[in-house]
Amino acid sequence: MKILTLCEGGLVRSVSAAALLKFEHGHDAIAASLKYNSPETLTQLYDWADRVIVMDVALIDQVPVMEKRMLWNVGRDCWGAALHPELMELIRQYIATSDLARSA
Repeated sequence: MKILTLCEGGLVRSVSAAALLKFEHGHDAIAASLKYNSPETLTQLYDWADRVIVMDVALIDQVPVMEKRMLWNVGRDCWGAALHPELMELIRQYIATSDLARSA
């Protein structure tokens, strides 16, 4: 499945989610920023993706593809770096309760 993960800066939360989805579950996952990508770029990414995962409830209304979007509300970035162990565990919990969990 083609999955777009989105957070504000596209450097921590969305990167962590995309890494787990890609390397642990075999999905084609891309991380992106809602703040630093143009509307045209985001539209292309929305068109590409089968599923769009938003990493913060505060950002959900910025993502117009309601039929594709999922909310994994890990909150604002308090980890400071992608792949932080606590963040990874939180994302693994979201994956486990979704239809995206599978072996790579």
